[in-house]
Amino acid sequence: DFISGNLILPEEEAGYEGFHKRKQIKSFLAGFLRQKDYIDDIALITRDGNVYQAAGDLLLQKDLETAAMQKALAGGTMTLFYEPEEKHLLLSRPVTYQNGTIEGTVLIRFNYDYIISAYEIEPLSAMGIYLYLPDGQQLFANVDKDPEEIGSRIRSRETDTGYVEWNGESQYYIRYTSEASGMTTIGCIPQELLLKD
Repeated sequence: DFISGNLILPEEEAGYEGFHKRKQIKSFLAGFLRQKDYIDDIALITRDGNVYQAAGDLLLQKDLETAAMQKALAGGTMTLFYEPEEKHLLLSRPVTYQNGTIEGTVLIRFNYDYIISAYEIEPLSAMGIYLYLPDGQQLFANVDKDPEEIGSRIRSRETDTGYVEWNGESQYYIRYTSEASGMTTIGCIPQELLLKD
């Protein structure tokens, strides 16, 4: 409500009111950064191109013109994006009103290393872990040998648990798709290791 209420006000960029409005929105967004270690930055990009940013690297006009950013800003639903070169995991969410018009987009940049560290803990080292975005793009794999091959085989299966043959051994897999984010997590453990003790 705070964000959308400020968006419908006329832009007063040059005056005190405009400065005060920007400061309020930036402070509001920065509150999320203080509470969440896994968030690197939050920005609000309005329909008319104004950028309100909590922290981090300043978003420039050229940044807004990249293919990933244009896709994020054009989306009409909450969507996750991953830029492998930069290791940026982005969440875009449109700011809409009751009549359905989109007045802006909130863009959250997650700390990729922080998110992935949850899957690099010692108890999981014997397992193959694979993360996929809703569009099927691989976000993470903790194995080096053909992670795409086993991931695509398991994602095409009808059941969320079962066995799959891979690298000459039987692997037990568990597949979970989050209702909130749409991300799919797959865990594989060799049957031999599973039945060892």
